[in-house]
Amino acid sequence: MSSYEIDLSCQPFKKNLKRLKKKFPKVKKDLDNILTDLEKGKPLGAPIPLINAPVYKVRVRNTDIPKGKSGGYRLIYNFDEENELITPLLLYFKGEKSVVKRKEIEDALDSLQ
Repeated sequence: MSSYEIDLSCQPFKKNLKRLKKKFPKVKKDLDNILTDLEKGKPLGAPIPLINAPVYKVRVRNTDIPKGKSGGYRLIYNFDEENELITPLLLYFKGEKSVVKRKEIEDALDSLQ
């Protein structure tokens, strides 16, 4: 199995990460763990239906507050199997936001083009 490339250039994701770093200093380290697993080429988490792309949502543990994965972050990413590319689209803290609208995901996907 080959290693997938991680593309961190999606603007909505970068904006989310920057905002979360102010409140949760270990967010980047927490995210690195899940990105390392994703590089192996197997999608993690649940597929998001009704989106015209292979998009998944996965729970990420927040080590700044010990509540486990359920009280942590949610990472929404695009899994491009053909190009062996994983692109994080959105990142949010579950304690601040419980639902992401489909339009927000579609806008993040559009920002890739």
